[in-house]
Amino acid sequence: MNILATLTPAETSFILDGQNARVRELMKVTLMDLLLKKVLKVTSVASQAPKDNTEKTPLYFGRGDAFFTYSAKPHEEIYLSHFRKPNTSPVLYKHLLKLTLPHVNQKWKYQNLVLRSVTLHQCFSQSMMQLLFGGYRRTRQGDALHRNVCSEMNLVQQQLPDLLHSNPAQAMEIIRVIGGNVFLVPGFEVDLMRRIEQAMAEADSIPAPEPVGGWGDVLTTSTYSDFDTTYHNTVGSAHPDSGGGSDGGSSGCGGDGGGHSGCGGDSGCGGGSGCSSGCGGGGCGGGGD
Repeated sequence: MNILATLTPAETSFILDGQNARVRELMKVTLMDLLLKKVLKVTSVASQAPKDNTEKTPLYFGRGDAFFTYSAKPHEEIYLSHFRKPNTSPVLYKHLLKLTLPHVNQKWKYQNLVLRSVTLHQCFSQSMMQLLFGGYRRTRQGDALHRNVCSEMNLVQQQLPDLLHSNPAQAMEIIRVIGGNVFLVPGFEVDLMRRIEQAMAEADSIPAPEPVGGWGDVLTTSTYSDFDTTYHNTVGSAHPDSGGGSDGGSSGCGGDGGGHSGCGGDSGCGGGSGCSSGCGGGGCGGGGD
């Protein structure tokens, strides 16, 4: 898991899916990862508490314990830049997503932010036409990273589901290493994570691993499950993932291996889950230069 330990989930998703990586999913896993790392935290505002039990408590985001020491990557700054202003108050969930709109109102804008990381900037190239109209091709270095990431993701997908039931402590250690990349594992159950953490805290017979991070912010406040609804209700119509837009699941995977993402043929890169299905069997197919 050495490579996954160095990558944010947005970087991993883009390595696997290329242009097929959906902006909404990249944004979602990035926010959850920042909560896990305690760069951001979910907080409550007493005056905004629900009047009765039928209403959900409004979710507000503020600076986490690691905010001032964390070295953020460009694609993470869409959530963090607002909190770098002095005397910044917690922001309502839907308002936080609205603040990202100038950075992601076109698909290529946010994908370019992901590519600006030190890890990825030599893994993709763009022709003159792609610079004008969007699109990317994996380089040889990108192909090598793609194969290694696929190998590690395959291993996680094979081991984690069973370990969550048979050996929770070992499962938690894997999750501690790969961090927010766990959200790219197909079928990962957020509710199951909550139950496992509770069981490990209560059962003396189960050794407790090193804490994963801010799981409380991700799980107990439903930030993960609420993201899609909040996204749709606040800024979805203006984002490229809204229906009929340019961010379709099959875009960029040309039949001749060129395309925009370097995926050869039908690479199996689904549009919504970080291409977890694109790493089946012996690894991912892919073109590139």
